[in-house]
Amino acid sequence: MSSPPHTGDADKDFVSHVIPHHQGAIEMAEVELMKYDKDPELKRLARNIINAQHDEIGFMQRWQAKHGGK
Repeated sequence: MSSPPHTGDADKDFVSHVIPHHQGAIEMAEVELMKYDKDPELKRLARNIINAQHDEIGFMQRWQAKHGGK
């Protein structure tokens, strides 16, 4: 995963860098659920990560749209 370029706007840069970070966390949690899924606590953690990070990505994408895109 490549890092988005810096714009000089700290808020926009923060959001543009955190979105791919969260997407990576979702992908790792999905692998845990699909391939391993043995420990109930890790299963719950993976589901929580997917839900929370998905919601946060949505928030950040809406923020980007409101504040001039990516």
